Amino acid sequence: MRKLSEADADETVDVDVGETIEIALPENPTTGHRWQVDAIDPSLCAIVADERHAPQRPQPGAGGTHVWRLKALRAGRCHIALAYRRAWETAEPAARNFKLTLRAKA
Repeated sequence: MRKLSEADADETVDVDVGETIEIALPENPTTGHRWQVDAIDPSLCAIVADERHAPQRPQPGAGGTHVWRLKALRAGRCHIALAYRRAWETAEPAARNFKLTLRAKA
């Protein structure tokens, strides 16, 4: 399984239909900020896991990691957009954005 991070933002990643990738992004919910899915085409790729991992050493205020696993369902381009924001600040721009295109081939 290919593992992606914030360094892969705005990239196009080639995958085979049926392949699963993992996206892991740092997240600190103690600040109120959490990653949320803004856009995905569920007919092309599916979120098969959506997990939050605590920091390796628990400390007050320490952040963790938000991990998604996505599976390419059929050939095409699946655009994924994630936004790092506070749930109550929906009118404000996200503090950070992560966009990725999965280009799946049969």
